[in-house]
Amino acid sequence: MAHDLPLLRAPDGADLPAVIPAAQPPEQWRRLIAPITRSKWLVIGITIAGAALGVFAARTLSTTYLARAVLWVEVPDSRDRTQNPMNAGLLGVMGWVDLLRSHAVLDEVVRDQRLNVWTASDVADQAVSTLTLEPTFQPGGYRLETKQDGSWILATAHGTVVDQGIAGEAVGKPVGFVWTPPASLPRDKTIEFTVESYYEAGRQLGVDLRIVSELGSNFIRLELRGEDPDHVAATVNAVANRFVVVATDLKRKKQGELARILSDQLQHARRTLSESETALRTFRVQSAPLLTEGAAGLTRHPSPTDPGVTGYIDLRAELSSAQRDRRTIERVLAGAAKSGASLDMLGLVNAVQRSAQLSDALKELTARRADIRALRYRYTDDNPEVRRIANQISELEGTTIPALARLVTNELATREAELNRLVGTASGNLQRLPALLIEDARLSRDAESAEEVFTRIEQRFGEARLAEVSSLPDVRVLDAAVPPEYPLGNVGKIIILLATVGSFGVGVAGAMVRERVDHTVRDAGQVTKGFGLNILGALPHLHSEDGEGSAHAVDALRGIRMHVMHTYGAAGPMVITVSSPGIGDGKSFVATNLALSFADAGFSTLLVDGDIRRGKLHRIFRGSRKPGLTDVLAGVAPFQTALQSSHRENLTFLACGSRTRSGPELIGSPAMTQLLVELRARYRVILVDSPPLAAGVEPYMLGTLTGNLLLVMRLGRTDRDLAEGKLDALDRLPVRVLGAVLNGVRSPDIYRRYAYSLEGYELHDEETTWAEHKILREHA
Repeated sequence: MAHDLPLLRAPDGADLPAVIPAAQPPEQWRRLIAPITRSKWLVIGITIAGAALGVFAARTLSTTYLARAVLWVEVPDSRDRTQNPMNAGLLGVMGWVDLLRSHAVLDEVVRDQRLNVWTASDVADQAVSTLTLEPTFQPGGYRLETKQDGSWILATAHGTVVDQGIAGEAVGKPVGFVWTPPASLPRDKTIEFTVESYYEAGRQLGVDLRIVSELGSNFIRLELRGEDPDHVAATVNAVANRFVVVATDLKRKKQGELARILSDQLQHARRTLSESETALRTFRVQSAPLLTEGAAGLTRHPSPTDPGVTGYIDLRAELSSAQRDRRTIERVLAGAAKSGASLDMLGLVNAVQRSAQLSDALKELTARRADIRALRYRYTDDNPEVRRIANQISELEGTTIPALARLVTNELATREAELNRLVGTASGNLQRLPALLIEDARLSRDAESAEEVFTRIEQRFGEARLAEVSSLPDVRVLDAAVPPEYPLGNVGKIIILLATVGSFGVGVAGAMVRERVDHTVRDAGQVTKGFGLNILGALPHLHSEDGEGSAHAVDALRGIRMHVMHTYGAAGPMVITVSSPGIGDGKSFVATNLALSFADAGFSTLLVDGDIRRGKLHRIFRGSRKPGLTDVLAGVAPFQTALQSSHRENLTFLACGSRTRSGPELIGSPAMTQLLVELRARYRVILVDSPPLAAGVEPYMLGTLTGNLLLVMRLGRTDRDLAEGKLDALDRLPVRVLGAVLNGVRSPDIYRRYAYSLEGYELHDEETTWAEHKILREHA
């Protein structure tokens, strides 16, 4: 039977069996998963390796707990102009955060919680539980070696002995330790530990401590992670409490500095008031006889008690006060610009006290000076908060206050001009009013102004002293940390899941990259959509001794034969050239077995070895290479003598013939056309096995002469770029490409799509029983 005939194989080819799956993915997913399927072992290997790495990491990773505390802080609102500078918060949000990370807070926490002592085992941790440090100690790595006789040796990590003694004696005095190890300390042990400086341990604590705050918010959240829930909670609370202590101390220092600044201003105001009152009192004592009504020389003038006289005197006094205030302001500003003198003297000017904006600016300057003095107790001038307040002071002294002061001087100058006009229009009698009355009024106004300034500064000084002893702190612990009961998530499972998913993603990415880098044809979609070819069938990859695979290949060849016949479509003999883009695609294997399939179907078939360069089909049929095609075309031998029997019914073979440099010219000669005409008359099917399309012009000439070409591609071997270029060349020739045959298919999905075999439906011959033989003889 035809299906029992073995496949004719290329002498240098070895094929693998096809694996037929039980199911096929939907069409819309096939193109997406094809690269992953082709590189499935790569993806599986990377995924397994990543999952194993995740399991290892999960086992070695310790459980982590999170402790949290919430702080409330006073944040000054720069937009609130009505806020009293003395009661405003000392720092902004970022200033409080910097204070939390400062060594003023963290170093003390490290000292109290002993965070600068590190051990590597529980035994060492128990041994150093009684270790305390003197103010000056030597940081570094140490090891305590206990002997069997009860003695001990304390050495550095490099082996330098720093102390030694017997059990019960203090350990480490030379390096600043106050330490008597527990009596239960095991003997003949080596205990290693590390003692860091407070600065380094505080710096590391600042790195581990997570501080969460929002701009403009009054709440700061402290978070710390660690393996011991009680320890992390105690550390967070220690940081929060120490922060409150330091912040309260800064607030107290700020109020003290503010009180001292105001005390200086109050003393100056008191001296000014005393001088004004003394001047007024002295003047009145000296001029009392002259101002008495009816005294000599004054009776011709209006009475000082007359309302008109009083108004005139007030105008002259106000004019004199305005002139004096303007000159004082200008003198203070000039002194500040030249020698950097203090602007505090402006606060003693009555006109400045009446200007709300300038008075508030001076108050803010006083408050900021108190702030920066308080901060300099804890920070250097390089601290961001100190620099921020220094910039505010510089802006107030250099820009804001001078601008407001000049505005006041302009207003005073305008008022002076108006007062001069009013004084000038007064009556003659009033203008001749003695200067004594005017001087008396001026001194009275000076005393009143000095008293008003003194009263205001005294009130501010009293508020500052009260705030110093009774003000609320700027920070409070709103929610203290409690030891967490549960670890921070199930980190182990999360790590395993992330490692598995991540490694799978890496594997998929690797498959995609491999697909990009690999320029071979690996998928049927690349043939149909990329090249625009119909797939006429697929042959599985076979082992050399695989009988079941050969049966599947025979069924596949039957399907290819059917598709070739219906695609060819024309009546009469079929003349087809079989080729491939490059070498190793299996075109000779396909041509030979397709010819065998046509012969088994009863078609008189001729197989022509048109590969005049490397043709080897004569070895498969165990025939002779000469005479052959080139000999017939050269006229050396008639084609009748060159035809060889294949020892298979209905199949004849024509070898390639003698090797010659003029072979391409012979293929393109009229003799080749005449030969095909004569052969058409004798055979129903003529298959010409040509060289690869990349080997020369012969496949194109043979395809043009036959008019039809069958292209063979081997998945995973055929070069896509090469195939695309050669198909472009075929498009410019009168050659009809019938389609493609996929050879050596390993993918079960691709093979199943084009296969003509099903498990359980294999063909086989059954033996005839004795009764059946008897019936056949009777009917013979």
